[in-house]
Amino acid sequence: MQAPPSVAANSLLAKLEKSGVNPKYVYLPNLNHDEKMVNGVVTPLYKAAPAPMGIGDIGVMMENGHLVAYNLTTPSIAGSASFSSLYTVNMPSSSTTGLTVQLNAVIKNVTLFNVTGYSYWTQNVIFYNARIHEMQFVLNIWNFSTPTFAFPPNGILSGRGQVYSDEVYITIGPTITIAPPFSVELYLNSTVIDNESTVFFNYTVTHNGVSMSGSYDEVMFNSTGGMGVMPPMPTPAPYYLISGNTITPTGFLLYDAEIMIGGPGGGSTTTAYQLNGTMNLYYMNTTTMSYQSVPSAYDFGTDTGETSEGVNVYWHGTTAYLGVGPSLLYGMWGLNDASLHTFSGQITPPNTFMFVNTGSTFNETSAAYVPLTVNGDYRFTVPSTEITGQLLLSDYTPVNFTVQSMTTQSVQFSTQLTMNMSAGIYTPLIAMTNSQLKYISISGNGTLSNPYVLFNNPMYMVGTTPYTVIDPIFGESNDYLFPVFPGVFLWGTTDYVDMNMMPVMLLNYSLVNVPITTQMNYQFFMASNFTLYDSMANGLFLDSFVPFSIYGENVTHALFDSNYIYTSGVLFYNPDPYASGGLYLLNSTDNVIWHNVFLPFSGLVGLWLLSSGNLIYNNGFLSYFTAINPAPYMNTWNVTLEPASAVMVFNGYTLTGNIDGYGLQGGNWWWNYNGTVPYNDNGLIAIGGDYYPTNAMLELSTLNAFPGQLIQFTEWTNISMNAPQARFLNAIVLFNGVPLTTALVTVHGNEAMGYITMPNDQPGTTFNVSVILEYGPQMYALPTFILHLTLVPGNGALITSMNGSDSVEISTLLGQVNATLSELNARIIGLSEQENGTYVLLQTDFGIMKADYTALQARISGIEGNIATIQTALGNTTATLSQLSASIQSINGQVVTLQTALGQVQTGLASLNTQITAVSNNEVLIKTSIGTMMGQISSINGQLAEIHTQYGNITAELNQISGYHAPAGSIVPLGYLVIGLIAVVAVGVGASLAVRVRKR
Repeated sequence: MQAPPSVAANSLLAKLEKSGVNPKYVYLPNLNHDEKMVNGVVTPLYKAAPAPMGIGDIGVMMENGHLVAYNLTTPSIAGSASFSSLYTVNMPSSSTTGLTVQLNAVIKNVTLFNVTGYSYWTQNVIFYNARIHEMQFVLNIWNFSTPTFAFPPNGILSGRGQVYSDEVYITIGPTITIAPPFSVELYLNSTVIDNESTVFFNYTVTHNGVSMSGSYDEVMFNSTGGMGVMPPMPTPAPYYLISGNTITPTGFLLYDAEIMIGGPGGGSTTTAYQLNGTMNLYYMNTTTMSYQSVPSAYDFGTDTGETSEGVNVYWHGTTAYLGVGPSLLYGMWGLNDASLHTFSGQITPPNTFMFVNTGSTFNETSAAYVPLTVNGDYRFTVPSTEITGQLLLSDYTPVNFTVQSMTTQSVQFSTQLTMNMSAGIYTPLIAMTNSQLKYISISGNGTLSNPYVLFNNPMYMVGTTPYTVIDPIFGESNDYLFPVFPGVFLWGTTDYVDMNMMPVMLLNYSLVNVPITTQMNYQFFMASNFTLYDSMANGLFLDSFVPFSIYGENVTHALFDSNYIYTSGVLFYNPDPYASGGLYLLNSTDNVIWHNVFLPFSGLVGLWLLSSGNLIYNNGFLSYFTAINPAPYMNTWNVTLEPASAVMVFNGYTLTGNIDGYGLQGGNWWWNYNGTVPYNDNGLIAIGGDYYPTNAMLELSTLNAFPGQLIQFTEWTNISMNAPQARFLNAIVLFNGVPLTTALVTVHGNEAMGYITMPNDQPGTTFNVSVILEYGPQMYALPTFILHLTLVPGNGALITSMNGSDSVEISTLLGQVNATLSELNARIIGLSEQENGTYVLLQTDFGIMKADYTALQARISGIEGNIATIQTALGNTTATLSQLSASIQSINGQVVTLQTALGQVQTGLASLNTQITAVSNNEVLIKTSIGTMMGQISSINGQLAEIHTQYGNITAELNQISGYHAPAGSIVPLGYLVIGLIAVVAVGVGASLAVRVRKR
């Protein structure tokens, strides 16, 4: 049984990510194995939007009312795209306003190692960020000669890119800044050079009448095996094939050519909100030695995985015209001779959701989304005289409509929806301007004293939690399950907005005949002055690049107050364990995060901050990774210790009290707090941290335990400060942040009692045990104490010193004993981590003993990744750098000095599995096996870069910096591109133990 496309894709992306590849540079093939041939003719792989909208030729045309196949071979495929306006927005991904324009085609007859007949999918792509007007050229080559896509070892002889994870060849080309209007021509040119099959990736960009051209890679396949000798026969010319009756050796993908608009890499999707442009798709006619349009075309591609929505495509002659409208899938020239009809009008409210399909019956499966302008206008053209649709908006009565255009090629339809609060929240709530806020608000005018209050009327309640069910039409996602719609989306709003007691938005639909329920998330983009209060956020995604319950980008002066924020889950495999969680803020400042509880779910990170200048205090963090805040970003994690009655006013809200019910307020409550100040989640908060964690006000119990021992606990608390009417209904025990379902816990009133059987883990294993007391459905009080439980060896014997090379002193329950290691038949079996240090565990004839490192004359002899090899009097053992409390002291070039429990040691950057990734032209992210830091490129000398960090300077070769490109300089115009027929020169772990703990 074939894996679903999203599972296969994420497995592939996970492999590539381990190789340091950003998903934005991976343009996946369509892994939906749904190819069908009808009467010997291929059919497209996409059936409904989202799809790769643009132009696609699959070698099929209409003759006498029947689809017939044709085959077209050519040395060159070209595509052009011109845009006078272009702006798309995505669900959280590699770039909120990113998109790709891709020219894709399959080259056949490639020769490898003197064997001819290989097929490769070549992609000449521009990655465009519509907000900052940045265009970057990127190419991918995939092996379509096998169903596994595995790239043959040494299959590429030369080129400017490289093959990653034996899956795909990638070259990252030049970057330019360019705003519409502009046009771009992309070329895929095949030829043979020195008996090697070769492909050129060329481009021309034109803006305001000025053109710049280049060839950013010349990829030579290893046709002759790199022997440097003439093969038995000259290497035959490769060629591009468009075929309507042949499927590639993948078994399901087609020999097609396509130019299309898609999401920003990794199989993502995007939605157009501003778009006006044209596209053309050409092949080189070898008879006339000129480019001509492909014989037939659909308004979408088929082999690529990135998709788009809200892109309306229609045609005149062999030119495709692009605008904002429904992404309906149909044939164009050579396939469809229907007349074109334009539909336009204005819908009020302007943030209504419009869906249409052609014909007289509404079909939710094929209907496509029509994004309206900020004023509610729409205009689109389709090859049909009739459209049927729905107009939907929460707390308004839905409108069903049919519009016909029988006698004219242009028809208008305008209407106004009627507010109906009994309709409830059945659509997402989206506002793209201040003027749209009033249409989705109960009250307010957008001022600080009278903010807009968004609709919050639920369909039903579960205990005290409000829920609503969203119409399944908003479950639109592409084959890789990237969603189109968030639950709440504020884009560019600056008026004051309150979101109070918002209902959980459930989205129910069927996936492969299996009922699935997801929970829609919050997304804020370039928005300010809003407050999310007393709500539950739990974005459960099918898939996404950045699956967070709350995602904010370029957000300012926002308040997140008294919310229950679950770490977002992904139903299918997510390649990055860090990239899912509760609240994510990117490039955002002057925001306050107060009195929220970050709860564990299937995701990992409670709070992700790639931002500075925010205040985070009085929150409860129960997520596995509490917070991530890498350098150079700096935020404030506490206020000065002050009475809980102290008041702060923000966005009109009075912030006072302590989330634990104590008489002081300062910082936050952290489930994994270990007594160290400032708290920084083991370095994940790179700069500063919480200097007044509220855990410091709790009784802290530290106990040793034995495997299998029964730990009894009793906990009670005065919760009247937080919830006067509350009584405990249930208790949840967390072991290291993960719910322990085998614990026996009973609750009565405000007291919880329970037993925990310690697991049979290795001695030295430490468990942080917290008890969460549930006092209402989905609502939790915070733990009032933590137990630090460390498993110890069975007899507790400890080797405390060593005399000479063999004689040791042993501390036991019966006093001191002297013996030799040989008398004990001692051998190292592992490590024991305890609060007062890490010990070596020895198996002896008298049972397991512990030995202090110094007693065994231990020293570090080598480091590889996070593992240190330790040389002792009994031979070698290993320990993780964290077990040795290792930290970076200094860096000089490629040499790192570490401070460890065994003293200082020097090692190389490479031994710490160092990866350097560019995040801008002069800023890099440096990941090592013991932590992450930021650095700045201070100078470049040839191929060597000097990188300044907080620990000193690193010297690295430029090719070791993933994703780094020198700032774009001038591009030398090449004039008219010479095609592939002529060699183009590229330029460019028992007794019962009782513990009773009370709050102070």
